Amino acid sequence: MIPQISLPFPCLFFRHWYLDGSEMGVLVVRAVFEIDEGRRAVLPKAQPEMALSDAFYGEANVSSLKAESEIAPFKPKTDLTFSAIARSPEEKQLASWPVRVDIARPTEDGAAPEVIGSHGFHVFGERLMEPETAKGGKRWQLSDAMPVTQVPLVYERAYGGTVRIDDESEDAHVFNPIGRGMVSDYLLEASEALPAPQIGLAGEFAAWVPGAEMTICGVGPLTKSWQPRLALAGTFDDAWQRERHPRMPADYDFAYWNAAPQRLQFAPFLTGMEEITVHGVRHDPAPIASRCPRAG
Repeated sequence: MIPQISLPFPCLFFRHWYLDGSEMGVLVVRAVFEIDEGRRAVLPKAQPEMALSDAFYGEANVSSLKAESEIAPFKPKTDLTFSAIARSPEEKQLASWPVRVDIARPTEDGAAPEVIGSHGFHVFGERLMEPETAKGGKRWQLSDAMPVTQVPLVYERAYGGTVRIDDESEDAHVFNPIGRGMVSDYLLEASEALPAPQIGLAGEFAAWVPGAEMTICGVGPLTKSWQPRLALAGTFDDAWQRERHPRMPADYDFAYWNAAPQRLQFAPFLTGMEEITVHGVRHDPAPIASRCPRAG
């Protein structure tokens, strides 16, 4: 029997399975807080309904995930994700600038907060990877970045992509199939210019080599069908169908439900009062700083 639940927040109860295949009950409770810069997050007067499906910036499953469904049986770590736009300091037209998220936990003795995580990268203005005829054949050339004042922090602008490799086939990046920066000999010979990534590590761009893998950077949630999340779902093969269905595969990992980039996942869980500071996302040169709500 499903229990009757009465809580001041939107909630949902359902059944799932432990890793050993035994059944468990799951209660999901969602609370939304308002962030007042420089202060602790507070509860608004009314709570919105629980999100039962994924929200995308554009077309579902072929654009960046804006917010994931809140239906999850268990998350081994705290996810920290952002829907944000990088903005240049003082609204200056810049070719690039840094973006960084810092997370710090207050200490019991009143000393300086302990930094428990930091995630940073650079954003760049639009530029192209252009085919250039050189001695010995064609090669890719990276154009200069066009100065800009803002860059949306979505995975369409990070490294990755899906590119044509011949007249009939395409190759998709398993970690970010909607990104940019992947190249192929087919496109080089076709003399097609391609948009270059706008989000990444400055050092990798300085040493850019066409076709080399780059770090996929971002602050938004990752889609369940992308690696490394997909591998954690387990193996749904004939043996699973025969021996375990409808329970999860033997190699299923609850970490599948963590959607944040690895550097924005935290274990042990965030417990409240952590300081979150975000640099490079507003024209005011000062970072945005806030504090998680107190637990309990």
